[in-house]
Amino acid sequence: MKDCFYQYRLGLVDKLMYSREYEHVYGNLYNWWVTQQEIGSTSAWRVPSDAELTAMLESLYDNYDDWFLPSQNELHTAFTNVDFAALGYPNVYYWSSTEGGAPATEAQVVILAPGIFDHLKTATNSILPFRSFDRNNNTDYALGDEGPAGGRIGIIVDNGDGTWTYYEAAPAVIGTGTWSNITDTTVGTSFAIGDGQANTTAIIAQAGHTASAALSCDDLETGDITSANIGNHLKSTRVDPDEHPRWDEDLANVPLDTWGFGALPGGFRRANGTFTSVGYYGIWYSSTEDGADDAWGRDMDYDDGAVDRDSDSKNCALSIRLVRNATGAEIAALSDGDAAADYTGNDGKTYSTVFLNNLIWLAENLAETKYRNGTDIPKVTVSADWIALTDGAYCAYDNDDDYAGVFHVTRRTYNDVELDVYEYPPGDATEPYILITNMMSTPQYDDDAFSQEVTTDIHIVTSYQTDKGGGRDSDLMMNDLMELLINMGVTPAERRGVILMDDFVDNGCFFVSLSYESYYDGAYKYIRKILSIKTTIDEV
Repeated sequence: MKDCFYQYRLGLVDKLMYSREYEHVYGNLYNWWVTQQEIGSTSAWRVPSDAELTAMLESLYDNYDDWFLPSQNELHTAFTNVDFAALGYPNVYYWSSTEGGAPATEAQVVILAPGIFDHLKTATNSILPFRSFDRNNNTDYALGDEGPAGGRIGIIVDNGDGTWTYYEAAPAVIGTGTWSNITDTTVGTSFAIGDGQANTTAIIAQAGHTASAALSCDDLETGDITSANIGNHLKSTRVDPDEHPRWDEDLANVPLDTWGFGALPGGFRRANGTFTSVGYYGIWYSSTEDGADDAWGRDMDYDDGAVDRDSDSKNCALSIRLVRNATGAEIAALSDGDAAADYTGNDGKTYSTVFLNNLIWLAENLAETKYRNGTDIPKVTVSADWIALTDGAYCAYDNDDDYAGVFHVTRRTYNDVELDVYEYPPGDATEPYILITNMMSTPQYDDDAFSQEVTTDIHIVTSYQTDKGGGRDSDLMMNDLMELLINMGVTPAERRGVILMDDFVDNGCFFVSLSYESYYDGAYKYIRKILSIKTTIDEV
């Protein structure tokens, strides 16, 4: 049984049925030196390295980025083998990567007819990328078939060793352009089948090169999940106008959370101690430094689908995800995106996890407050103190623990009524709690009303607005409370601790407080503190 606050409606006392669904949170923000400490609850857990972040992202791509500008003979042979015109490709001049008879100033072009011509490198022609791949048989694809990248197979080469190389033309022409911005230098390209990739590399490697048909091919990335949109597949689907935590909305970059990674934008703290960007920008540290003062990380923006690799000051405060190697049994049983066993941190908080690229990753931003040996991670709020740090420290965004979100939201069903439940980790509590709210309508979130008040060992963290309609006085509310307590089996002696307004009494059983304020014509009342009972409800 977890230490937690449950909340549900008065008068619905029967059998509490629920299913757990973790909600991701912003977590705390940490400077880079924390990543070098024993922050995982066991030695298996660590802050991922820059290389591990790169490998994870690349493993998730469903893309093809191995395109090149084909050689003259690759184009000519493909156009001879397959009627590309019948497949919808235009009969225009296509650049090859092979230079012409005057190699410093000319390059060869091929048309679908097919035909081969020399054009000045300054001419503008169409660009059709190719890629090649090997197979252990020659039956996977036939000439003219759609290839794995969605293009067309134009050449099949028997390598004589039991393998075959397939050449695939891109699904469509990617545009037009000149052969290269360098038009007076011989690169030394060749024309044979198999030379296109090397030609492309040589053209791009020229001193002073900035643009070319070869570079356009080399930059091409096709597929459903690419470096341009991988971030959208990792972001939590919580978006504006959902309450925090969530992403600001951008219709061109809709979060998909394809694998349950649940990335949320916790913002960051600059090295000068100021905070910015919660809700629309997130940065995660790696454990890999970039020189004496900086470290590598990954960032996501609400209006960009990519995951960018950036170097940030070690004195910034960024989000962290932990990772560990998957066991052999987990690798055999799990696929990318499958949930793994929950992780419990050093201060007792629990986190959902996800299997990605043979590693187990936290599926929530870290909100840890202790190192593995039980030592507190210093919490630094003053900007001047933050600037001077040379050792590990953490903070909440804007020094407001509400942003850290050290709770999970769970949807409970109680007598067919769905309710939000905020589960607190057992860091400060030693016994389970139940928070019961007297709601006549759907709870309304109010930034101004959201607060945390602590009296003795009761934590009240939410505010609810309810339209009382004909009005319910405190006596009726008291009757509701009493009926609830009776139905729960609370004895008369225990019920003596139930009082109204802001008096808190610790009789060893429970605490209760009711308070409300009238606004405008009194039609609305805010019930701030309702009922907290120190008890346990068995999970069903």
